[in-house]
This record gives sequence, C-alpha cells and structure tokens, in this order.
Amino acid sequence: MKPKEGFCIVNGEVVPYSQKHDLFSEHTVVYEVIRIIGGRPLFFRQHMLRLENSCRIANVVLGWSSLQIRHAIQNLVFADNAQNVNLKIEVFVHSSCPCYQMFLIPSSYPEEALYNQGVSVGLLRAERANPNAKILNRPFVSHANELMKTNNWYEVLLVNGEGEVTEGSRSNFFLIEKTSIITPPLKSVLPGITRQMVLKLASEIGLEVKEISVPSAILPNYRAAFLSGTSPGILPIAIIDDIAYNPLNPTCHKLREAYNRLVFDDLSSFTYDGIE
Repeated sequence: MKPKEGFCIVNGEVVPYSQKHDLFSEHTVVYEVIRIIGGRPLFFRQHMLRLENSCRIANVVLGWSSLQIRHAIQNLVFADNAQNVNLKIEVFVHSSCPCYQMFLIPSSYPEEALYNQGVSVGLLRAERANPNAKILNRPFVSHANELMKTNNWYEVLLVNGEGEVTEGSRSNFFLIEKTSIITPPLKSVLPGITRQMVLKLASEIGLEVKEISVPSAILPNYRAAFLSGTSPGILPIAIIDDIAYNPLNPTCHKLREAYNRLVFDDLSSFTYDGIE
C-alpha cells in the first residue's frame, strides 16, 4: 500500500504527494499502471510502448522520453522506498501544457491459495469507447468496483452490445480448450502487457492461440479459464456467474510457470541507466 504521506513525480520532479494534480472529468487522462517488484518496474519497455500508443490514440502529447520516465521512476522508487507496489503514470494537458505525473497506488495481489482455488468473476454489460487506449473513466471504474464489492467477485468481465465477452475491467480474459487458448481479438480489448506475454509464451510451449470473438452463450462449453493482468499475472477462474471451471487445469499451470520465469528474466535484465 502507498503511504498516506510520501512523494510523487510531477513533470519529472520529485515533490510531496500533496502537490499531485487532482484531475476531474473534463481532462482526457491517459494512464499506465506498472508493477514494481524489488524496486524495479516489470516489463518497462512494453509499458512505455503502450503508453505512447495510448497518447497517439487520445491525441494527448507525451512530452517526455522513455529514458526520462525511467529515471523519474528510479527517483520515486528511491524517495518512497518502493519495493513491491503498483505505480501509476498519468498524462494529461493542464493549462494548455502537456503534463505527466506518477505516484504509488494502493496495491493488492492475490494470495497464493487463489492460484489453486481460482477466483469468482461476474459479467457486466458494458464496453469501452476505445478499448485499445488506457484512458481514465472514473464512472466506469466506480461502477465495476461497486459490483465486485457487492457480489464478492474478484473481477467483472465486460459483455458488449453483441453479447460477446471482451475483457475484464482491469484484466484480459482467456478460455482453455485442450491444446489451445482462446481470447477476444485485439480490436475489442486493451492490449494488456501480461496478455502479450501469455500469447508469446503459449506459442513457445506449443499451444495454439485463437483470437476470436467469445459470445457469452458459449461460456458453459469450456472447463477452464483464466485472467491476465499486471497485479495477478496469470490467475485461474473458478466461477463466472454460476458457471464452474477447473482452476487446476494443467495448461493454465504450465503457462503460469513459464510466465513466472519470464518475470524473473525481465527484472534481472532491467537497469535504470537504460542499458539492458
């Protein structure tokens, strides 16, 4: 968890957290959430590429280089002694000037038991206006969080106007079918960093990847499913609404083992000077 008092970065400078901009609905805010493990950002390069793409889609200027942001993260990690926590970057226009800020956010990660037990997930009729960009939408986030709290769900899966499951409110979604994995096509979802890693690893371990539409009506036809995301990594699903799944599916377990090795390799190769 982020301490109540601490620091944040505003336009590259370390300042007290109290100086963070409070952004309201009239701002278009592009954002990125990066997991810090052992003081290092996980999959930093991939997150920066997605941040740059989101800014292009939203027509928001990102006036700082990847190396400048890397150094800013280093300064914040040092100032707040951040070891295992999520960090949020927000890019926006303030008084006609491009701005960015970054700060630590309240972070929680699934207990190890949930990787064997799986999690409960609900369905929500909703879709993002532009799923390929991470643009802040507070009303949507508040509604999804309230549903999860009320129903004791770990996540909600979005169902679009065509009755297709697209993605989670903060994750991507996969079904497992024998020697293949199925996930909604990129045009319909946020290009999750963990999703990218899952697709890469699936091919490497001999799994067929099918990026196809997933009508909610076919969910009972599958016996295993999982979520992917910055905080949970690869997390099996036990229940979607009232449909039960096998959280101990061996394919999911194999993918998670491969993912954990990839995390270790990425963190081991990362340096704050930009030379990897």
